[in-house]
Amino acid sequence: PKDREISGFTMAMTDEEYQWVRHELRKVRKELQTKLMMAREKKQGKKVYQINIQLFPLTNEEEEKPSFFQL
Repeated sequence: PKDREISGFTMAMTDEEYQWVRHELRKVRKELQTKLMMAREKKQGKKVYQINIQLFPLTNEEEEKPSFFQL
């Protein structure tokens, strides 16, 4: 439908990249919220929308497995 915007992607990241992405997502959310709140001071909104930003792991961190060949 034209009244929805849904997108996403899946990608492997390092711990450092994960922290950077978290930081960037927070900045985007705060910027959107600030600009929209300022716009509401000038003009009333017509519809209520839900905005979701999600970041979560799809895999568990691999634990080191014991090797039967090591003594």
